[in-house]
Amino acid sequence: MPISLPSDIQFQATKKLNELFKLAISSPLIKRKWKKLVLPVLLFNQRGKIAGSARLRDNVIKLNATLYLHNQTYFLNQVIAHELAHILVYQLYGTRVKPHGIEWQQIMLNVFSLQPDVTHQLDTSVLGYKTYPYSCNCQVVELSQTRHNKVQRQTQQYKCRKCGVMLKLV
Repeated sequence: MPISLPSDIQFQATKKLNELFKLAISSPLIKRKWKKLVLPVLLFNQRGKIAGSARLRDNVIKLNATLYLHNQTYFLNQVIAHELAHILVYQLYGTRVKPHGIEWQQIMLNVFSLQPDVTHQLDTSVLGYKTYPYSCNCQVVELSQTRHNKVQRQTQQYKCRKCGVMLKLV
């Protein structure tokens, strides 16, 4: 269940979004097309272990309130820009580009001066989700309750992304 964030912490994120949007529309990469762009709405109701998501057609950025509360600097420096870059790419190019393709990477690098990291490495234990240890030939991987249940029902199997071996419950 999402937590309620104090208004000053919500304001910080909204302020950062506005700053990044102004930076984007003044960027040489975007300047000629900026009149097409619309500032997205910022919500704090992202669920699961995802730090943030961009609902492209709705022009909404959703942030995980619990992860944001525990990682404010990272969200202000990386996550908001990451999701705004998705919104900008959609508004500029539509759906004919890859989510983390060259257009998104260019905005991250050339507009926001950030590394185009695709996933976060945040500690999600603060979310309180139960996980189950599965192993392969090279590592132990924690699977979510949902994925564990699918394996137990034999409706899904998961392979290690490194060695390609099927994961087994430890």
